[in-house]
Amino acid sequence: MSQTRTALAAFAVLSVLKGCTTVQAPTKPPSVEESPSLQRIRQVFARIPEVLARNYQAFEGPKGPVSGFGAGEAYPQIWLRDSAWIVDAAAANYPKEALTSWLDLHLAHASTNGRLRDWVAKGSAEAFRKWAPQAQSKGPIAFDTNTNESDQESSAALAHCRAEDILGPKSAQDDLKSGGRTSKLLAAMDALIRDRTDPKTGLLWSGLTADWGDVSPLYPDQRAIYLDSKTPRTLSLYSNVMAYEALHCLSSLSGPKSRRDRLAARSAQLRERIRSAFWMKDRGYFRIRRTLDAVPKDFGEDDDHRFALGGNSLAALFGVAEEGEATSIFETAERLRTTHQFTTVSTVLIPPYAKGVFQHPAMREPFQYQNGGQWDWFGAALVEAEFERGHAERARRHLDQIASRTLAAGRGIHEWYAVDGSPRGSAAYAASAAAIYNAIVKGLLGVSRSPAGYRIVVRTAETLLPFEIPQGAASRRLVVSQTVGDTAVEIHVLSNAPVKEVCSTLREGKSPDDLGARNPAMPQSVHQLGQDTIICADVTSAPLPIRVRFAVH
Repeated sequence: MSQTRTALAAFAVLSVLKGCTTVQAPTKPPSVEESPSLQRIRQVFARIPEVLARNYQAFEGPKGPVSGFGAGEAYPQIWLRDSAWIVDAAAANYPKEALTSWLDLHLAHASTNGRLRDWVAKGSAEAFRKWAPQAQSKGPIAFDTNTNESDQESSAALAHCRAEDILGPKSAQDDLKSGGRTSKLLAAMDALIRDRTDPKTGLLWSGLTADWGDVSPLYPDQRAIYLDSKTPRTLSLYSNVMAYEALHCLSSLSGPKSRRDRLAARSAQLRERIRSAFWMKDRGYFRIRRTLDAVPKDFGEDDDHRFALGGNSLAALFGVAEEGEATSIFETAERLRTTHQFTTVSTVLIPPYAKGVFQHPAMREPFQYQNGGQWDWFGAALVEAEFERGHAERARRHLDQIASRTLAAGRGIHEWYAVDGSPRGSAAYAASAAAIYNAIVKGLLGVSRSPAGYRIVVRTAETLLPFEIPQGAASRRLVVSQTVGDTAVEIHVLSNAPVKEVCSTLREGKSPDDLGARNPAMPQSVHQLGQDTIICADVTSAPLPIRVRFAVH
């Protein structure tokens, strides 16, 4: 607490900006203490750099230096689907090369049909054959693809979009001029859509797995990660939502208008197909899949009663779900957590598949691994969606539950957790840590960026001591704090980059006073998002550092 108190004192000596909205003195001093919940969240946030450091890799690739992150201690390879989530957290403390060089290595090792691999790694294929029997190598680089999945290209596109968002317009312009990464990713998405689109529905198909997983129920060994003639094909919610978001984000990048319009039209069409095929109004969430081939007898004929966290959390986060549908997904997750007395909302399948439905030992038992374990990779994504769609109070509770269980389980941020909260898998799992990072930075603190500057939405109606969000890859610094009193909310922002807007979520029962009428240079506005009332100040013209006061009653 001493360091954060010192930082708070440093904020206190900042002079009030000329012309700031003035308010009457509060009837009692504002709180300078953080709640135990925020302290727990801060403790888990402090673990994220160590988790990434334990997975960081740097080596000489065929065309120059490569840096990136393994998925976890048990997975030294650089996996596409994990790395897509790691980009934002990696940008905090690593140079820009750690956001892009590994992706270029993936693109350089695409298959002859244009499809991308699941993972690449420095070393020989033999070193990985125990867990990846079909691994190959080219020169010093090994690679393989878990062919049940159809999210490799989408993951690569999302990683690229997130890196461009962090690094800014110059990076996008350089890429456009070189005809490089964006063009290769567009070709990869075309290859995915060409190879795995069901002509009848226009949706992408995958091998039969558990939601976002890569293990089929057919084999008791590593054959289970590969699609073969015996593997049933299904239309997966998760894979299609990922493809939608990939097309959507690619359409927002700089480039010819005709290309952007084409991508936007494809993403909009896919979104409507997903909503038509998967949304279940009577159940209030998206179904896990539609089948194209007959599934094994013991797998079950009707999966619609099964709530799949991965696909549903991403549908809410990426905007496939409409406002009311997202609310219903959040309510379903909480109802199931409460009914079954789970410690967090991170349980990925409710109910899981019965014992023996999956032959692979990692999946044979219910509530094990991808068959219903607690994965913060997707639980934290749900929390991020709750914050961003106006359900901050529920999101805060869910984030605190994840933080409390993480701390109770001992050191690290684990790959997954059992029903009782005990840790399982890799003790330093980068994708889970990165998803928690996003839930805190993008969700709780509401940090987003545009060419005009940062937007910050503090989504807690209580005092927040100075919270530093490093932006190392972009050579930027950002520190946010909030002090809450009876008659005012004050937010301070330290930044060496432009800030466009600063907002706070009002406590229940509180209303704004004058919307900054006495300070036209810093106009204020109030809007409703979901269940949240958010008050904002346009600080485009304000000098740095930013100090905003919202008068409330």
